[in-house]
Amino acid sequence: MSVRTHLVAGTAALGVTAIVITPIIQPDVSAVAQHMRSSIPGVALAGWNSPLTEAFNSAILATNYLLSPLSPNITLTTNYWDYSGIGPIVQAALDNDLPFDPATNALNTFQTLGVVPQIAADGLPIVTQLVSNAVGYLTDVVVNAFYDGSILSEAAWNLPGALITATRQVIAGDVPGALSTLRTAVIDPIVAVGQNIFHVGGTIVGQVVDHVTNMVNAIPGLAQVAAVHIAGTLNLLSQEVAVIASGTISALRAGDAEGAWNTAVSGLLGPSGLPGLIFNETIGAGVQTGPVATPSDIAANFVPSIRSFLQTSVQTIATAIGGPAGVARPSTAAPRTAASQVPATVQGAVRVAAERQVSSVRPRHQSLRHGRQEIGSSSSE
Repeated sequence: MSVRTHLVAGTAALGVTAIVITPIIQPDVSAVAQHMRSSIPGVALAGWNSPLTEAFNSAILATNYLLSPLSPNITLTTNYWDYSGIGPIVQAALDNDLPFDPATNALNTFQTLGVVPQIAADGLPIVTQLVSNAVGYLTDVVVNAFYDGSILSEAAWNLPGALITATRQVIAGDVPGALSTLRTAVIDPIVAVGQNIFHVGGTIVGQVVDHVTNMVNAIPGLAQVAAVHIAGTLNLLSQEVAVIASGTISALRAGDAEGAWNTAVSGLLGPSGLPGLIFNETIGAGVQTGPVATPSDIAANFVPSIRSFLQTSVQTIATAIGGPAGVARPSTAAPRTAASQVPATVQGAVRVAAERQVSSVRPRHQSLRHGRQEIGSSSSE
């Protein structure tokens, strides 16, 4: 009995020892997972375009066109206008490196890729020109007012002497001479000042009328170019929508769900589709629609953007309201004279004032905007 008990106890001890010293074998979880994946039908999305990715790519394009300070004309071998199809010939025209017809193409130098830096670089041409004109008019009015004041003050300063001279002439029996002295001392300066006032006012009014006329004359051409731009942009948009719709429908009919999805997502959300076209035709430079081998091919194969049209329109209007702004101003006031030299000096002062008044009718012909050709501005002489 005792022998059996010890045998059983020894066997149990050996079993416990075997359990303690033998490692526990873990199941192959990775193999199980691999088996589970292999047994599930294919649902991988690697070939399916992500809507968020396409939308983010479109946002990148829009951000560059709005804010990028990068100069797009660094080199003609690089196209900075993504998804626009613009080639080197159109890029050269955009940089004003090639001759082109702005009335047809409405192209203009793009100093920066982004709209906001472009506005800062252009410096608001219309506002700048209006301020320049206003400052020119104001300066002429003020300076000529001081000039007229100098003539009248000189006449008032010499009036007592002229009255004494006229009195002596009357006493001496020279009444016509006395009247001539008084006319020279009083009437002639007033007439000279009045003529100068009418001249300055008439010149300014005439120049304002010329600027408005030039601007009005430029509007029909700009309206025609705008109509061409709008028609071209709408045509491109309708074609893009048709391509997206037809591609999606064709893929669905062929049972290609992935192809239909990718066509719709890329076309409706991606920069290569409708958003990219909209951005290029609004805040970009435009879209090249066909091959351009020479500058003469641009008009038929390039649709400029609204931004391009607006930039050209701003420059055109700024040029139309440019040109002469104000009249030539006298360099000095009328000379002062001594009271003891009234008769001769009064006549000389009036003669000098008259000569300077005549010289002041010659307006400046140079434009306030250097390097800008004037559009139909006429002389104010």
